[in-house]
Amino acid sequence: RVPVALFTLSAIAVVVLAFLMGPGPFANALTRGLTPWAEHPVFANTQIEIVSPEGGNGSVAVGRDIAIKVKLSGKVPEPGAPDASTLWVWNTPEQPPVGIPMNPGSDPAREPNVWIASVTKDLVQMGFWYRVTAGDNRTTDHRVEVRLDLFIQSATSRVNPPEYLGLEPVEGTEPAITAIKGSKITISGIASGDLRSAEMAFYSGPEKRLERTKATLDPKDPKRFTISTMAAESGQYHLRIVNTAGDPYEGPLSPITVNEDQKPVIKLVPPASMPAKMRLVDTEVFQFQITDDFGLAGVSGYLALPGGKKIPLTASGLPTLPGSKPVQAIEVSNANGNCQRDRRSCPGTHPR
Repeated sequence: RVPVALFTLSAIAVVVLAFLMGPGPFANALTRGLTPWAEHPVFANTQIEIVSPEGGNGSVAVGRDIAIKVKLSGKVPEPGAPDASTLWVWNTPEQPPVGIPMNPGSDPAREPNVWIASVTKDLVQMGFWYRVTAGDNRTTDHRVEVRLDLFIQSATSRVNPPEYLGLEPVEGTEPAITAIKGSKITISGIASGDLRSAEMAFYSGPEKRLERTKATLDPKDPKRFTISTMAAESGQYHLRIVNTAGDPYEGPLSPITVNEDQKPVIKLVPPASMPAKMRLVDTEVFQFQITDDFGLAGVSGYLALPGGKKIPLTASGLPTLPGSKPVQAIEVSNANGNCQRDRRSCPGTHPR
């Protein structure tokens, strides 16, 4: 009967201790006695769940602060209490942890029971370990690494002039871009890290109207992106990219200059004697000075006679203008009017 009595007294003592200590602390004390190697309480009145960084471990861009968020439930101590929620941070294994009090989040309706503490860049340094304590509980140790700042390693531009001009594409590496109105502008870039998104912001007009053009990311290499737009008017642009960690980068403003394709200019060189008199059977040479900003596709003309009759003229001696291909002399047998004509036009446009 003595063993039975001792067992009865022990059971009563266990029940009394559990009542006095509470179920959580009593279970923790019992667990520590049975498993002294455990790092933290197995049963706790306060539960801690790390919300951000997701999973506990994370990274932060160099020279930036980072917020640690946890969700507390159960018995949550008040701020300022001895066992209040605290973020402990250290940079090396030998360094004593620095305690940072945690505070309730600013938007409890959207993030209920979330507590936040910020690690400033002077504590981030080249990375740190951290843990969170609250009430009778604590998390395991986690690591936050430092990553390099996001930036654009290289960017190239390709300007495809309108097809009617017959000009070759122009490629460049300078951020300043010059294009003929109606050209297609393509910008290809490579970022320092994998991207979530990229875009071009274009500002035009006195009121600085903003137009955003989203980029296409390379599915095989998320560091690469391509942006295409049409040259409609001059303005300024910059590239904006965001990496997979959410870090943004915005490049400097650079100009896009859009030039109009001007109409050809035709100037008659007067004959030696004015006014010129000739018979229908005579031959007379008329000289014209014709200029165009991007070269000529052809020149045609006719002699208008009284009564509406038109006699086609033969054009010869056409020049090779800067930026154009050599133009062969042509003879027009079916004139469509006294006109100016470049590669933009069908016969009969730009009448004079």
